Amino acid sequence: MSDEVTESAAPVGRVPAGIPGWRNAPCLGCGRKVVQSRDGWVTVGGTRSGSYLILWGAMPRLSHATDQYRVPDEKLFMLGVAHQRCIDAALARLETGSARLPAELPDLEIELGDDVPLSPYTLDKPVEVKACPFCDSRSGLTREHVWPDWYSRELHARGAILTGDIIVDNRIEVTVPVCGDCNNKWMSVLEGDTKQLLVPMADAATGSRPPISLSAAKQVRLATWAVKTVYLIDAYQAPVIPRGFLHELALHRVPNAWTVVWLGGYTPDVALRADKRALDFLTNAGEPTNNSPNAFVITFTILNMLFQVVGHFNGGSWTLRDNRRQYDGALFQIWPNPAPNLSWPPSLGFSRISWDDLAASITERHAE
Repeated sequence: MSDEVTESAAPVGRVPAGIPGWRNAPCLGCGRKVVQSRDGWVTVGGTRSGSYLILWGAMPRLSHATDQYRVPDEKLFMLGVAHQRCIDAALARLETGSARLPAELPDLEIELGDDVPLSPYTLDKPVEVKACPFCDSRSGLTREHVWPDWYSRELHARGAILTGDIIVDNRIEVTVPVCGDCNNKWMSVLEGDTKQLLVPMADAATGSRPPISLSAAKQVRLATWAVKTVYLIDAYQAPVIPRGFLHELALHRVPNAWTVVWLGGYTPDVALRADKRALDFLTNAGEPTNNSPNAFVITFTILNMLFQVVGHFNGGSWTLRDNRRQYDGALFQIWPNPAPNLSWPPSLGFSRISWDDLAASITERHAE
């Protein structure tokens, strides 16, 4: 079965939630604001009575409906949006009639059946050069900087002189094609939000400001930004990460369950360092899997910080055995399960001397 959703034209005035161009709207689950360019969210349609509901945006290329084989005779509407974390609450409120809906709602039409065109499934494949890695759009592509423009300006402000093959017009010119919609909306907001953390963290590391405390929410923001950056590093050259991971990040705005992120301090010797390794994690029995590679580890620096991200894409549950006790006090897991508060800067950090060992410290035998 395949389905295609077609929204009616938006009425004049404020763009209704879920219609292209909307910016913010109340969550159908919790009632708080959903910000289109910052939050992970889903669109919900169906009948006003809640007898039939359909939502999309929870996972790439998938929609979820009360009845996947039948569309009711009752008129369908675009009902609104909900935070990813509020999906169950939103559906419950709509089904019980307790959700407050506007008097006027856009009409919704749904087509079901084998006659509806269905594009080939490619989310298990690495990204393509001529398509946006986060949504597969092939139009309106822009150049997204892996290390953002603000970073080059920040380095100049701190007295650095940028030289090398990747320096063009005094900035780090490592770019990946990304559609304007992704680049200028959620990615731009994530970049701006994270810059507000990274610059003070660098100042604290150099002693130009007092130490700071990173809440769990701030650590998640840093982890989300680090994963976005890692995906761009992978897409830049010989990609191995399935594009489904990137599509899921664009929808959820947090890393997925198969990803671990660490943060550490770094004494910079160059403008940036990055190390990318494809891995083949073994099964519990010590056997190879059918997919090769089935994991990655990417480590990179920015200012006085380094991030290390490990991801596993063989499917199913997994456990990462991190027994690298030599890094206690220097490397901190910020996703999943960040600490309630993380004091920054740490008492121990990394440098060029310890970089190579850290980049190679995750091996095929670290997962089960």
